[in-house]
Amino acid sequence: LARLIKAHDEKGAENGGKVAKHQLWKGGAQSGKRSSSASAGSASGGPELKRARSSSDAVDGADGQGRQFDMTQVVVNLANVGANFGTKILNRDLDNQHDRITGLFDWEGVRRCCKFLRKERKWQISGVINENFMGTDQRTGTRRKVPVPEDIKKMCDILETPRLTGSTHSSADDEMTIRSAFRRNCRFLDNDNYRDWLQQLKDEKVRAWLNQYQDMLQLRYYWDKGTGTFELLEGNIPDHMLAAGVKKIDKQKLWTASRT
Repeated sequence: LARLIKAHDEKGAENGGKVAKHQLWKGGAQSGKRSSSASAGSASGGPELKRARSSSDAVDGADGQGRQFDMTQVVVNLANVGANFGTKILNRDLDNQHDRITGLFDWEGVRRCCKFLRKERKWQISGVINENFMGTDQRTGTRRKVPVPEDIKKMCDILETPRLTGSTHSSADDEMTIRSAFRRNCRFLDNDNYRDWLQQLKDEKVRAWLNQYQDMLQLRYYWDKGTGTFELLEGNIPDHMLAAGVKKIDKQKLWTASRT
């Protein structure tokens, strides 16, 4: 799933000066993790965290800067969600001429995602999307592109990414998703693995935060083709362990490990 959304625009280096994303992280993402982990703390040297006593959406602890985690908020990369919906549920394909015109994105995917996060999880949503973005909406019954629908605005605080030129800003919405989550110290949702940003984010504090807490705070998702529903993929290591720096654990220990 992590490759679906941007498989069509992640190209190799071209004469125009573009750099393939894998060139930004190949051979460097792991070293970036090691260096940032050293600065942000580890399971043995980082801040000692207490386990949450009540809600499964709470982590009674702080990040490397002493800021309390806010597990009631989530920052969503709306372009990632809408395009993934178009690929998985609407069967859109950029090899198809009509789909190249309309694009993969459809607002209905964003709508279903936001409904799930608001009604099922009761989270406050901030949605990142390019400035003046237009996309199709299945609710209209046409392929006419429209701006952010009003019902989505009511469920989600829209954060618009400036439209910037230059290859270095080609993934500005990804960077904005990461930075917005950092400022809120909260979850963020995107199926991109952010391997380029783990290594190349220029702000040292944000890069260290991403390397240290990505496993806990980044949510992944999938679309059930049979029902058309949005579902989260949340992993099987408890948040309190991830917050403390645990990256791997023997599966047998998970059989009896506390969930909170």
